[in-house]
Amino acid sequence: MSSGEKGERSLIQRMKALSTLKSALDQGALIGITALVLLAPVFYPQLALAAEAQALGQQNQVFEIKVTNPNSINTNTQSQSLTLNDIQQADPLFVSLQNYLQDNGSPLQAYTGQLLSHDNWKTIVAISFVESNMCVHNYYYNCSGIGGQQYLRKYNNYGEWIDDMSNVLATRYNGWSLDKMDGVYVQPYSVNWKLGSKKVYAQLTALEQSADAARTQLAQQSAAQSQSNQDLATIAQ
Repeated sequence: MSSGEKGERSLIQRMKALSTLKSALDQGALIGITALVLLAPVFYPQLALAAEAQALGQQNQVFEIKVTNPNSINTNTQSQSLTLNDIQQADPLFVSLQNYLQDNGSPLQAYTGQLLSHDNWKTIVAISFVESNMCVHNYYYNCSGIGGQQYLRKYNNYGEWIDDMSNVLATRYNGWSLDKMDGVYVQPYSVNWKLGSKKVYAQLTALEQSADAARTQLAQQSAAQSQSNQDLATIAQ
């Protein structure tokens, strides 16, 4: 499949997701938020663009979904739309990863959405840990030593590095494990590099699994509330 076809299919998926989310939002707060959480992976590319725009001082409500029912999200706000912050706070994976990065003192916490927009985000963070302590120590925002000492690449911000690192992994090291990368990506072979990166990768995998479980629980709660609402409506008729 060509990159153009992939892009078109991704756009169609996101449009369908938007339609589903808008419909769910009208059914009640818990149902709407649950739909938002379950669809969060579809929206992560948009979250990354919105986060980048916010970092550049543009409008806060870059990503906006109109809500027809003013009581379905937040009655304490005048705006009847979902903001970027609403989506971030609703998704367990986003919140967990941001807290994880914050606990490790990583500046990447401000780029959580952009990290999650890439399928290889766990590898990106894992390698950044052994190369720069998750970007705490870096040169021109290069947190993973791309280019080596002689040709070290320079970036204007962490977002540029994240995108480039993802591209390097997807092209040069596509399908490679951290074990296989040791001795090739990092030279010479380093036991500490392998153990450190694999440790962080395992932590991120556990974090991801926990977030998936939280999403499942939200879905079950939403289904129960939806059934309860239907029962009450039937009794009221």
